[in-house]
Amino acid sequence: MARTSLQTAPADLQLLCANAVVAQAGGAKVLPMSSRQLDATSYSVDLDAAGRKFTCIVDSSGSVKSVQPAKLLRRAYPGENLFPDSLLRRSINVAMQEK
Repeated sequence: MARTSLQTAPADLQLLCANAVVAQAGGAKVLPMSSRQLDATSYSVDLDAAGRKFTCIVDSSGSVKSVQPAKLLRRAYPGENLFPDSLLRRSINVAMQEK
């Protein structure tokens, strides 16, 4: 299995995020699932609290900037279009202009 070259959050910052989520999760066990560096000083950490998903933003000094329930994306069924036609047309126009 190949690893990507993305920077992950240090373990201590992931644990700070997990502690910040515990109150919102009603005391459930919270586990960091993934993380990534957003810019030079901040990280995003995805967490699981007994099946509930959260996203935490923390800076490199250990200050938790935000904790939000993660937005779940619905999976499309084969042949189903989840995008409104206007959005799809706009995306195609932008892609064509970039070429």
